Amino acid sequence: MIRAFIVMKIEHFKWITQLIEYLNNNLIIAHYCGFDIAQKLPAYSSFDRFIENFSHQQLDAIMTSLVRRLQSLDVISSDFVGIDSMPLFANTKFNNPNAFFHKSDSKTPASDNDCRLGAHAASNALSKPKVYFYYGYKEHVAVDCSSGLPIASITTPADIHDSKAAISLLTKANAAIPLYGGKLLADKGYDIKNIYNTAHDTFAMSPYIPLNKRNTKKNVFSNGRLLCQAGLIMNKDGTSHNNGCVRQRFYCPLRFSKERDCPCKNPKFYNGRKRRGCQQWVTLPSDLRLSIDRACHNFKITYKRRTWCERYNSRFKASGNARLWVRSMDAVANMNILTHVALLAVALCAVLNNRLKDMKCIQALKRSA
Repeated sequence: MIRAFIVMKIEHFKWITQLIEYLNNNLIIAHYCGFDIAQKLPAYSSFDRFIENFSHQQLDAIMTSLVRRLQSLDVISSDFVGIDSMPLFANTKFNNPNAFFHKSDSKTPASDNDCRLGAHAASNALSKPKVYFYYGYKEHVAVDCSSGLPIASITTPADIHDSKAAISLLTKANAAIPLYGGKLLADKGYDIKNIYNTAHDTFAMSPYIPLNKRNTKKNVFSNGRLLCQAGLIMNKDGTSHNNGCVRQRFYCPLRFSKERDCPCKNPKFYNGRKRRGCQQWVTLPSDLRLSIDRACHNFKITYKRRTWCERYNSRFKASGNARLWVRSMDAVANMNILTHVALLAVALCAVLNNRLKDMKCIQALKRSA
């Protein structure tokens, strides 16, 4: 069965019916998949039960063995490791834009109780909305940005943020091949202090992550004083230490004034309390996240390698995983692992046949056979 699903992903079949028809018309391939061609091939329900009930740990072990084999052949390395996620649309009517349903329907589709509502930001969308919502899952992948091949993957519901799965993904990738001394490449969604500290302290990796300028557009003078909305220089009021982050608090200079009024009529100034006025927090550049020089040439050249993550995501979706046909978390995770295994197997076959340039293109590898 595993070989049959690998054939399914290599041939970019989206449905089991296509695989069964292909095996019936190519009995020699069915024989290599382990089926007895003298008898009738398994029915649709047999494939469906297999993908849902098969042990996910065994599929993980197969993927890890392929990654280590390619590492021993100097194909995969941990010098540049990129992490990214891709949306997977569940097999439900809620993902059909032409379907009519009331917005007050159940938050969890009845056809798939494991999928969740998630949001995906499409930065390359021109006519479509840049952020769209969908019911489904997320596939988090650690990719070798030198060869464009996967190292490890984790499947989660769509409501899990990318940053929450990053540490588990790096731990799983480190169990496959050591990440010590490598470079971590990720987009702004992973701009979290915990990821920086874990990558640096636990895996000795150098993070290359763009700065997500959330709540950082504050006018700070050279003397470290902040400018409020009314144009007044705010006063410092102590610091806060939380999870290795140092934050400076500023308060309104008219907090204790009984005569002057707020020039911008800030509603916090009229709260009726003794300490009136607004207060703001500024993160001090003493942590690893803010100590990285993102304007240097080395950062820009290294970060360009992250495009291998996007290329691998395109190959993954082209294998028929963009829209799922299975309807459970276990089945989705097994199908995703089998897709990674199929792409790694194609790369291994190309390397063993001295066709390195075809290890990411199955069609070119077929023509050279």
